[in-house]
Amino acid sequence: MSGSVLAEDAACEKVAPAQLNLAQAMERALQCGPEFQTFRWQYEGQLADAKILKQRPNPNFSYGVSMLNLHPSQYPENRSRMETGTRIDQLFELGGKGKYKIRAADALEVAAQYDLKFNEKLALVKVQHAYFDLLAATQRNQDLRDLSQLNIRAKEVAEIRHRAGDISQFEYQRLLIDIQRTQNDLELAQIELVKNQTQFAQLLAYQKGLESLQLAKNWPTPMQSWPALDYEKLLQRSDLQALRQKTISAENQRLVGRALKIPDPTIGLQYNHQPVTGLANNGTINTYSIGVSIPLFVRHAYQGEARKAEVEYYQARDQQLRAERDALQVVLEQEKILKANQARHIRLQEDILPAAEHAAKSAEYAYQKGAIQLLDLLDTRRTLRIVRSEAAQIQAEYAKSQVLYRLLIEVEDLKP
Repeated sequence: MSGSVLAEDAACEKVAPAQLNLAQAMERALQCGPEFQTFRWQYEGQLADAKILKQRPNPNFSYGVSMLNLHPSQYPENRSRMETGTRIDQLFELGGKGKYKIRAADALEVAAQYDLKFNEKLALVKVQHAYFDLLAATQRNQDLRDLSQLNIRAKEVAEIRHRAGDISQFEYQRLLIDIQRTQNDLELAQIELVKNQTQFAQLLAYQKGLESLQLAKNWPTPMQSWPALDYEKLLQRSDLQALRQKTISAENQRLVGRALKIPDPTIGLQYNHQPVTGLANNGTINTYSIGVSIPLFVRHAYQGEARKAEVEYYQARDQQLRAERDALQVVLEQEKILKANQARHIRLQEDILPAAEHAAKSAEYAYQKGAIQLLDLLDTRRTLRIVRSEAAQIQAEYAKSQVLYRLLIEVEDLKP
C-alpha cells in the first residue's frame, strides 16, 4: 500500500502547467491532492477496524515439562527422563457476540465506502470553489490593471488641461486621489490573487509555476430548469447512507455489549506423555484431560462497556435522524441561495456591466473632447470599478453555489 502511494507521489508533477481547465484540475486533485490521500488512508483505517472486529479469538497452545529427571540411573525401577504435557485452550464467545461483531463490521465496511465516496465529492467541490475563486481574483486583477492604464492616459490629458486652465486645482487633485485609490485596490487584488494561487496550489499539490498559470474560463452555465426534489430519493445520498450504516454498526455493538453479561467459557484439551523404562511390564503412559474455565462476575459484569455501547448507539442514531430530517431543508435553502445568485449574475452580466462599460467609454471620449467635467469622469470610472469587482465576485459565488447544490441533490447508488 505504501509503495503505491509513493508511486503516485512520484508521478505527480511539482510544477504547474501553463494552462489548465476545470476537468484537468479535478483529475489532478484526485490523483495528487493531499486531502484525497488523507481520505484514502482513513478508508483503509476503517477497513482495518472492521477486520479487527471480525476476528474471532485464537486458540492458545502450551507445552510444558512436569518432571525432569537428570539422573535416571538412580531410579532403576522407573528411569523416566521427563514427563511432558501439550495443551490447547479455546475461548468460546456465547450470547451471539461473534455474530453481532461480524454484522457490525460489515456495516462499518459499507459506511467506509459511502464516506470515501462522499468525501471525495466534497473535496472536488472544494477544488472547484478554489478554481472559481482564482478565476475571479485573476479577473479582478486584470480589470484593475486596465483601469490603471486608463488612469495613466487620463492623467496625461488632465495635466494638459490643468496647465491650460480648463480644470481647477481641486479637480486635478481629485483625479490624483482617485488614481491612488485605484492603485491601492490593485495592490490588494494582487495580494488576494497570491492567496488564491497558494490555496489552489495546495489543493493540487503544486509547488511552483502558479504565477504563469492560465485557467480556462469554465464557468457553469445558468440552470434553465430546477429538478423536483424527492425526499425519499434524497435519503439515498452517500453521506446519509453512511450514517445509516454507522447506526446499524452501533446497534450491533450495543447487542455485543448486552451479551457481555453472558460469561465466555474457555475449554482446554491436554495430552500428557510419560515414558517409563526399567521393568519388563512397564511401558509408555499417555493420558488425556479436558478442562473448562468460566469467569466469575464477582466484581463487575461489564456494565460499563454495555453502557458505553448504548450511549454510542443513541449518538449514532441521533446524528442519522437529525441529518435526514435536515437534508431537505438544507437543499431548499441552497436552492434559494443559488436562484438569488443566478438572478444577480444574469442581471450584472446582461444589464449592469455592459451599461457601466458603455458609460465609461462614452465618458472617456467625452472628457478627452472637453464635453464633461473631470468629476463626472471620476464618478463614471469609479462606478465601473465597483461593477466589475462585483461582477467577478458574483460570478464566482454563483458558480460555487451551483456546484454545492448539485452535490446536495446528486444521488448515486453504491453497490458495495
